[in-house]
Amino acid sequence: MAISAQIGSVSFDANSAQMRAVDLAALREIATEQRKRGGTLRVVGYSQSPVSSERAEQVARTLVGNGVKPDRIYAGAMPQSDPGYLDLRPEAVSANRRVDIYIDY
Repeated sequence: MAISAQIGSVSFDANSAQMRAVDLAALREIATEQRKRGGTLRVVGYSQSPVSSERAEQVARTLVGNGVKPDRIYAGAMPQSDPGYLDLRPEAVSANRRVDIYIDY
């Protein structure tokens, strides 16, 4: 039986792959937990612009920099046509500028 759980999310400013200090701290904690418990981290970028892959790769690189083995991370992005939230209100557009992190066992 496979188990998967979302363990984090990183939000981004429009057209940016730059992370905030609070997100970097959260990624350090996620890396520590993965090293303790094992599993594979699945990093999924969402966006209504082409930067979703860049964001996912940036999060994955940060996790590797914090000690997660590269073979324990999968990074990918949802296509622009599937941003997660289809609403055009500003809060939905903002929510689509994110990377979700899951741990899979």
